[in-house]
Amino acid sequence: MSSCMDKENKRVSDMTVAELKEYLKMRGVTASGYLKPALLQIAQAVEKMMLSIDPNHEYGNSDLKNARETFIIHDMVIRQPLSYPVVNDFIDSPPFGLYDIFNYLIYSSAEYDKQGLAAYKSFEDYRLFDEGYVESLRTATLKEEGMYLFIGKVRPAMKDTTDDGKKLYDVWFMLEGKGNNRGSVLMARCTCKGGQDGGCKHIAACLYSLEDVLHNRESVTSGPCQWVKRATSETKPCEIKNLQIRRSDKRPSPSEVKRKYEHFYADNIDVDVRHENDRSPPSKKALITFTNALSSVSSKPCVFPLLEKNYQSESSQETTQEFKPTQLIKDG
Repeated sequence: MSSCMDKENKRVSDMTVAELKEYLKMRGVTASGYLKPALLQIAQAVEKMMLSIDPNHEYGNSDLKNARETFIIHDMVIRQPLSYPVVNDFIDSPPFGLYDIFNYLIYSSAEYDKQGLAAYKSFEDYRLFDEGYVESLRTATLKEEGMYLFIGKVRPAMKDTTDDGKKLYDVWFMLEGKGNNRGSVLMARCTCKGGQDGGCKHIAACLYSLEDVLHNRESVTSGPCQWVKRATSETKPCEIKNLQIRRSDKRPSPSEVKRKYEHFYADNIDVDVRHENDRSPPSKKALITFTNALSSVSSKPCVFPLLEKNYQSESSQETTQEFKPTQLIKDG
């Protein structure tokens, strides 16, 4: 396997028959019984498809790690992208916009299609960008390879740390630096579970972040074009029992808001369609009774810790033996 790793640094066109077969085998492609011209065509097609190494998990973890340290793009070997020195100056970046993002996401992500593009701001990946989950974005120009490298760090949305115990996901993607396709996404990867195919939401969030930098950058004479982190609210995951629910003081209640028009039609009349027993909020005593009754149930709902924190009362536990949690809560 180590000798095969050394052969990864060769151009596909310079490989021997044995090296071509090993190159295809590592990517799960069976190519027995072919002569060198046919093997070369298959290897070049596999290279354009950017198939992942060892899809069937036939090699050891150490060998697989070494195999993934390098990537072949445009018949050139690119070392581990996260090892390149990067800067916060995007003045030399190629033209890049929503068209390039959509063109890449439609190819690599199953969530995007022609109809979904009209509402792309409602997707989870755009929300990560808009709410400031992208913590960092840097760039490097690979002049000899004719590419642009971008490295970002994205904060997990639903938990405190990543699966590896880190605080941020590492994201990188390459843009074409020459030709008619200058600015197109060539390859992208993320350290999350879904980032090996290049179509996860963290990669998309970094793409939107780059588009925002290049679209909103100022004139060249004003200085370097730098990435600035978007403002984000102070939110983080917590247990249900620590959740605080309260009404905003700035927003008036619906009963205080008066309509600006008269009741000419029946659909403009304010009607409370709830049952009479449900129109008035339950009293605190009723909530305490309900919470104490839930404590005796074997299978408790996920919201029970929050109810227990706010309404648990030892003095009322004796009065809840005959209370059924399914009955309607009425004011005591």
